[in-house]
Amino acid sequence: MSAAGLEPDEVADVTPQQWRDAVTAAIASGCRWLSLITAWDASCESATRGAGRRGARGRADARPEMVVCCRLLDREAGRAIRLETRIPWDERDGYRLPSVRDLVAGAAWYEREIADQFGITVDGADPRPPVIHPGRSATPAAPMRRSVELPGRAGGPPGGRERGRRR
Repeated sequence: MSAAGLEPDEVADVTPQQWRDAVTAAIASGCRWLSLITAWDASCESATRGAGRRGARGRADARPEMVVCCRLLDREAGRAIRLETRIPWDERDGYRLPSVRDLVAGAAWYEREIADQFGITVDGADPRPPVIHPGRSATPAAPMRRSVELPGRAGGPPGGRERGRRR
């Protein structure tokens, strides 16, 4: 099947408390193949989707939150469901989401990835230590958060003007 022949994903926004139930319902509807679980830092996004995902950089009322997305496929019917949940920052618990690794094969790796890269605690996830060890390398904890300054970027943007060069 060509990409042009695919139907657009069905998108469902769910709360973190509905996460497991939504994945269970998607699996029951025939979407049994896990395509992806990923996350992004939505701290600077607009409160409304009409302004676009990146439309409100630097807003004073922007609250720290992460978005976790799970895409499940029904390969026979050629359809996909994309579940998205916004996880607000909690002063006591940080970012937390229940695990779905017991519901769908392959979820454990994706959950470990979002835990390492974004610092999201996945309850019931893989108990192994993180792959990224901030104490043993120059990589900071949760390097994909917008609030984390990576060591290579501390000196200025790449491609900046070099001393002694003419333009």
